Amino acid sequence: MPGGLSSQRQTASELARILDEQILKTIEGKRLLRQFSSSAAGTNRFIMDSAAATMHEFVSAMAGICRAGAFRPAGSELAFGRHRQGYGNMGQLKLTLGDMTIELSGIIDRIDIAETQENKPVIVFDYKSTRNKKFDWAQFWHGLDIQLAVYMLAVRQASLSEYRNVAGAFYMPISVSPGKPYKPRGFFDGRYTSVLDGETSSKAKSLL
Repeated sequence: MPGGLSSQRQTASELARILDEQILKTIEGKRLLRQFSSSAAGTNRFIMDSAAATMHEFVSAMAGICRAGAFRPAGSELAFGRHRQGYGNMGQLKLTLGDMTIELSGIIDRIDIAETQENKPVIVFDYKSTRNKKFDWAQFWHGLDIQLAVYMLAVRQASLSEYRNVAGAFYMPISVSPGKPYKPRGFFDGRYTSVLDGETSSKAKSLL
């Protein structure tokens, strides 16, 4: 799919170079960012440098997570429903509830796929700026937090989706407290534990 990521096979220096290029491209492509970063105020420069440092830490952590198992980034910014701003479009997602049909729309931040598996399981990731976003089963049960579930349905049931076997979904923090690891929060099919992390025991819990 468009927007696919292949950084898991690249060295740390290559990832850093690509990220710096993308950061510069993003700043140059946005007038407000250009004006903000070119300001003589030292505070602006500090904010931009801090944001770049956060992205470098995040990308490095994601590369490490990818190397732990067989899942590899396959797509990013994937739109479904009426959204047209993503890099790829998975088509319509309609649910029938009695006499009523509901069309859902959204953009999925990222999906990973294990190409080495016969049924090609897929994981959904949603990036969060908050550091401690967790999947709450009570809120899910009462219909108060269904974002990950909707994204899984989109990957599995959207009209143009290429993928059907959804193995799990996670909230992924973009930044963490100093010294803390990047820890995804969500749920996962325990049958694919060894595919997610080759060093994890097969007895590991399927709910993370």
